[in-house]
Amino acid sequence: MKTMRTYDEIVSWLWSNLGRAAVAPITGTDAKALFAAAGIVNLWGYSKSRKSAEAFGLVVQEMQPSTRELAYHIIAAETDWSFRAQLWAQAGLPPLPQARVCSFERGGSHVDLMEKEQREEAEREAERGDDHFNPPHQQN
Repeated sequence: MKTMRTYDEIVSWLWSNLGRAAVAPITGTDAKALFAAAGIVNLWGYSKSRKSAEAFGLVVQEMQPSTRELAYHIIAAETDWSFRAQLWAQAGLPPLPQARVCSFERGGSHVDLMEKEQREEAEREAERGDDHFNPPHQQN
């Protein structure tokens, strides 16, 4: 049985695949809905049930329209890249106008964007003479 990810692991996965700007607009409601959606995806990956797909759709609709794409991508984190479109459609969610390509999916850059952005920030801090780097706080 697959172990469910923590909220911080979910955000780290999204940041690594989509960059910091993708996770920046997450509100408290988005965070709770995204975490619930990931749990439902985990269940759907096991059962492929219609009811699990419907539950996923209902939870995703609690998110801001601008952050719902994150739930689309979290499907890959909990199952496989190939299941994103299947579950999204089965959940009755409208097609995403232009879903971003994740770094680690086929056709992606295969660069860990979280590591890259943290390294670049540390370099900027070093240039300014700061001796430490504090990554942004991740919500629990």
